[in-house]
Amino acid sequence: MKKLWFVLFLIGLCSIISGQDIFIDEMPEFQSDQDMYGHVTGITVPEMYAVHVFLFYGGWWYPKPSASSYCLISDNLTWTCDVTGGGYDTEATRYFAFLTPVDYVPPQSGGEWGQWHEFLPDEFADFPYTFTDRLPGNREISFGDLDWICKTFTAQAGPGNNYFSDALNMVFVDDNDDLHLNIIDDGDFWHCSEIVCEEKLGYGTYIFTLADGFPDFPLEAVLGLFSWDEAITFNPNIDNIYHEIDVELSYWGDSNTPFAQYVVQPWYENDNRYQFDYYPEGEVSCAFNWSEDQLNFVTWSGDAGDYPPDEADIIEAWEYSGNDIPPAGNARARLNLWLLPDADIGENLEVVISDFVFYPPPVTVSKEFTSGWNWFALNVRGDDMSTNAVLASIGNNASNLKSQTQSSIYYEGTGWFGSLTHIDNVSLYKLEVENPSTLEYSGVPVNVRLNTYELTDGWNWISFAPQEAQEINYALADLENGAAIKSQVESAIYYEGVGWYGSMTMLEPLQGYLINMNAPEQFNFPEPVADSGNVAIDHIEIPEPDDEDNGNIAELDKLSCFPNPFNPATTISFSIPVDCNVELAIYNIKGQRIKKLRSSIMEQGDHSVIWDGNDENGKRAGSGIYFYQLAINGKTEAVNKCLLLK
Repeated sequence: MKKLWFVLFLIGLCSIISGQDIFIDEMPEFQSDQDMYGHVTGITVPEMYAVHVFLFYGGWWYPKPSASSYCLISDNLTWTCDVTGGGYDTEATRYFAFLTPVDYVPPQSGGEWGQWHEFLPDEFADFPYTFTDRLPGNREISFGDLDWICKTFTAQAGPGNNYFSDALNMVFVDDNDDLHLNIIDDGDFWHCSEIVCEEKLGYGTYIFTLADGFPDFPLEAVLGLFSWDEAITFNPNIDNIYHEIDVELSYWGDSNTPFAQYVVQPWYENDNRYQFDYYPEGEVSCAFNWSEDQLNFVTWSGDAGDYPPDEADIIEAWEYSGNDIPPAGNARARLNLWLLPDADIGENLEVVISDFVFYPPPVTVSKEFTSGWNWFALNVRGDDMSTNAVLASIGNNASNLKSQTQSSIYYEGTGWFGSLTHIDNVSLYKLEVENPSTLEYSGVPVNVRLNTYELTDGWNWISFAPQEAQEINYALADLENGAAIKSQVESAIYYEGVGWYGSMTMLEPLQGYLINMNAPEQFNFPEPVADSGNVAIDHIEIPEPDDEDNGNIAELDKLSCFPNPFNPATTISFSIPVDCNVELAIYNIKGQRIKKLRSSIMEQGDHSVIWDGNDENGKRAGSGIYFYQLAINGKTEAVNKCLLLK
C-alpha cells in the first residue's frame, strides 16, 4: 500500500509540474477579516492535492491557516483559506499560494508560528504557485492624473519603524491639486505619511515636482520619491533582490551629509548612490527615466511640462552605470515622508508636492505625406525638437514649412533655414513636399493635461495632442468659445444647444487644425476614451441576453436620448415589452454611478425619463461623456452614451 501511495505521489508531482495551475480569485479587503478564495486547474482528483498559503507582514511570511494545516480543494476545483487568524493578519500586504500533493510537508522554519523572515524557501517555486500584493490601505486620493492609496498600519512599519496614518490631516490634495504629506505628533506617537500608486506603471519617466516654499527640514526626516516592487518572494540568488529606485531628500541625521541623493538599491553597493548638496528653492522637479538597460536621473528648476529640461535649468543629473537596474515587474510609484528610528523632531512637518507625471517609454510616430502642401502636428516630444531633427526622415523631399507666425525653407546641404527653428506640440504646421514621403519621429507621448493651448480671438493653428482619435464633441467639450474648426479636408461649426456639426466628426492624432474662437481661452484636450461608440465601461457589465430571456428585456435600438449632445437636460427614451422592474442610472467615464434616475416596477410600453445634468447631491455634473445604463429585473441589458456640454 505504501509503495502504491508513493507511486501516486510521484505521478501527482509530475503532473503538477507539467500542467496544473493555481489562482487567487478574491483577496480580503485591507483590515477586514474576510477569507481568501481561489481555484486550481488541470487536476482530476482534488483530494490528492492541497493548497498552502502564506501572507507577509512586518518582514515575515506566516503560513495560513496555520503551520500544520493546509487548504482542501473542492470538487469544483475551488479553495478557501482563512487568512485572518490573529495578530496583524488583516494588514498583510502580500499573499503567496502554491499547489502540492496532499501529503507534501513544507520545510519548517523553526519559528513559533512557522514564519519565514523576508523570503520563502526556494523549493516552493518547484510547484505551481501564484503571488499577489495588496495595497496598504483603503483611503483613495487622486493626484497627478492617477489614483493612489494612503498607507496606514496599526503597528509600526517600515521605513523607519514608524506609525503610518491615512487621516485626513496627514495626507490630502488641496483645491490647487497640490499633495500635502505630513509628519504629526498626536501626543503619543509621531505619525508619518505615504501614498502608493494603484497602477503599476512600469518602464518610463517618473517626474515629481516640489511646490515653491520647501520647509526647514529636520535632520531626522526623509522625503522619498520612488518606485518599489514589493513582489520579491523567493531569494533566487540574483544580483538585486531590492527592486527599488529612489530620489531622496534627507540629512540622514547629520547636517554634514549632502541633502539630496539618487539611489538604486541596495544603496551600499559601489556606484549605486549619487549624493549632491542641494536644498530645493522655488519650484523644482526630480525625475528618473527607467528602461530595461538604462536609468538616468535629473533635477531641474521648473515643472513636468519642461521635461526634458533645458541644459541651463538642470541642477544635477546622473547616468547610472551599475548592474542593479530592476525589472519593471510589479513596481508601484510611491511618495512618503517619514522619520529615522526613534526620532523626535519637535514640531510637525509638512511637504507640498505640486505634481506627479508619468511618461511611458518613447514611441515612434509616422505620417504619410502626399505631393504638395500637407497639414501635420506632433503629439510626442523628443530630446531634439529642432526642425532639422523632426523632419530628418523627409530629407530633401520637402521645400517649405509654415506655422501660424513663422516659416523656413529647405536648402540642399544646409537644411532648414528661417524663423521656424523648432517644432512644438501645440501648433499646426504646413509642409510642402515634392514627392510622397513618410514622416517618422520618436519621442515621449504628450501629457494632454500639461499641453495647454493659449487660444486667441480669431483663427488659431493648433495640434491634436492625444494619442488616440476622439469624437469631436468629446474632444472639444471643455472649449467654451469655439465657433468653427477645419482640417485640410473637413470642417465643423458649433451650434448652441446642438454641439459641433459638419463633415468633421473625429479629431485624429498627427493632424493639425484651424480653430476659430469668439474670445481668448486656455484649453486642454481631455484624456481619450477607448471607444467613441456605444460602449460598456469597466465597472458596468453588459451580459449577452439568454435566448430564454428575450421576452423580458428592453429593445436596445429604442434606448436613446434627445438632445445629444445636450445642455442643460436630456430625455432618455426606452421601450419594454412586459411589466418589469426597471433601473436607469447615469455613470461617468470611470464607471462611477453619479445618479440613479429610476428604480421601480414599470408597465409595458414606451417610457421617457429626464436627466437634468445633476448628480445625486443636486450638484451640476461636469461637461463630458456619460453613460446611461438600463437594467431589467436586476440584469444590465443596455448602455448608451450621451455628451453633456457646458
